[in-house]
Amino acid sequence: MKKDLLSWISIVNLTIVIYGGLSNFIEVADWIRNFLDSYSYYLYSLWSKLAAFFDISLSRRAADCVSIAFFISLFTIGALIRGGKRRSPLRLWAIASLAIFFLWTSSGLYLGDAPGGLIFRIGASLSIFIYFALIVGRGHLQLATLYTAFTLILAMSFSFALDYVGGFLPDSGPTARNIALVAAWYSFLIAFISVPVMIAKPQAVKERVSFVLVGVLILSAMSEISKLLNTTVSSA
Repeated sequence: MKKDLLSWISIVNLTIVIYGGLSNFIEVADWIRNFLDSYSYYLYSLWSKLAAFFDISLSRRAADCVSIAFFISLFTIGALIRGGKRRSPLRLWAIASLAIFFLWTSSGLYLGDAPGGLIFRIGASLSIFIYFALIVGRGHLQLATLYTAFTLILAMSFSFALDYVGGFLPDSGPTARNIALVAAWYSFLIAFISVPVMIAKPQAVKERVSFVLVGVLILSAMSEISKLLNTTVSSA
């Protein structure tokens, strides 16, 4: 049980953080909205107080970055404690597929098709899947699929990243430098999220990713049930 403590802390908090980010794009029940707002505020207060010791001022968006980085780190440590370290090295083709994602994102931003275009989403999802499939190796395509879904949902939950793409480029124009910065941000995000599958054994990561995705589905179901009950009571 003690070996799984860090894992459960990371699983619960990643579930809440991810669903909190998704709630910016979907309608959720009022009580869940209040809970997510309070949770986000307490995390922001915690990181702000810690940053104050180093004379650093954190914005709400920066606090979201710190939260994701912290819980992904706990996620990785928990997987290592339970399953141990994997020995297979990072494959060159995996790095190449991430480079393809960077180029695809850059071209999508230049053509105005990212991040909302269907063609962009299909291409980006495919390159991310290939990236994880090459990292985890043969026999672990289910993990690659799960982790692709996990990464896409987590990337979507970064509302500040979408604000950055939507607000940064129009102000200063779609210059090559600005587009490269945004594409590099998305590529870095995916590379950072992939740390657990790079260094921990696939089975340990697979179990924990499954719990996070199930947690997001449970929160979604609870929200929909609450909204349905409220609608039924209001119409009665």
